[in-house]
Amino acid sequence: MKEKNKKRMLTLLMSLFIIAIMISSILSINTDENEKIKVNGYKFTKTNKGYLTYKEDKQILVTNNPTELQNFEVDKNILNLNANLKNYLSLESDAPYELRNAIQQVITTPIILAANTEEKSSLLNLPYKTCKDSKDSEGIINLIPDGGESSIFNKNCLELKGDSDYYLKVFEKLKLVSEGIL
Repeated sequence: MKEKNKKRMLTLLMSLFIIAIMISSILSINTDENEKIKVNGYKFTKTNKGYLTYKEDKQILVTNNPTELQNFEVDKNILNLNANLKNYLSLESDAPYELRNAIQQVITTPIILAANTEEKSSLLNLPYKTCKDSKDSEGIINLIPDGGESSIFNKNCLELKGDSDYYLKVFEKLKLVSEGIL
């Protein structure tokens, strides 16, 4: 009888240990001090999804290194797109989830998907929008795949040239600016 109880206890302890390992890996618990970065008084912890910090009780996650974002130049006037009734996200191809998510965390007004070429517009049945179509209450975010990297914000239109990594960097920098971290 005593042997049976020991066996049950050992099985229970082993099960709890395995569950604890699984939970800690899901939550990305990381105690390695080398994986922490401090930026403007905020401690970012590197997780398997990016760099995580908290402002009050709000969780803030970015995929790019916050130190790099701190030194990355972006026109903060882009945040004025939030004053619009709606904004069009005009692109040539589908944007990755991380990019769409980053844009929606910065631009809080409704975002309508659009195409920036007439061909894609008819093919995907999306409105065709370029910077010429921006109005006082309707902004355009025009993503143009290009070998170079540039961002121009003019007359309620943001024109980004580059790849999805560059676009993501722009919006993650703006996210940290709008949260008051940078």
